[in-house]
Amino acid sequence: MVIHMIAFLGIGAAVFAFVYAIRHLSGWRLPSWWMPAAAGVAMLGYSVWAEYSWAGRTAEALPEGVAVVWQGGETVGYRPWTLVFPAASRLIALDRRAPLRHEAQPGVVILPVFLVARWQPTATMTMAFDCIGGRQAELGEAGDFGTDGALAGAEWRAADPEDPLIRAACMGG
Repeated sequence: MVIHMIAFLGIGAAVFAFVYAIRHLSGWRLPSWWMPAAAGVAMLGYSVWAEYSWAGRTAEALPEGVAVVWQGGETVGYRPWTLVFPAASRLIALDRRAPLRHEAQPGVVILPVFLVARWQPTATMTMAFDCIGGRQAELGEAGDFGTDGALAGAEWRAADPEDPLIRAACMGG
């Protein structure tokens, strides 16, 4: 957040200085109100760009094998442009790099899930997906198979076959 504040103020100062230089080179013909107006428009533009590009930049920064399976947008009255075009502020990503499987449970896979929200720390939880039975269970942070292939503490619930999380875990997308 500090980096965005520095960039926000830096863009405003740079545009202010640029318009000041143009005003000076024009022999002071441009009105003086153009300097703060241009700086304000530039800072507003940067804010909108940062808001709408956050999800894409975050997804690109994820390591290979971690896929975004859901994006949630929000509309806020004090940011009126979000009433027309909601901005993504939450992501759910699935880490498919090292799935846990057990030979006694061939249709069950355990994968980490990342809950990413803008301006908040990322939460991680481990989930089990029963690809044959069409169900899923939240295992908390430390989920694993027992020696017999059973999942300790798993409370299975039915999953919609079109749920993007179970589709990504079981079918790769």
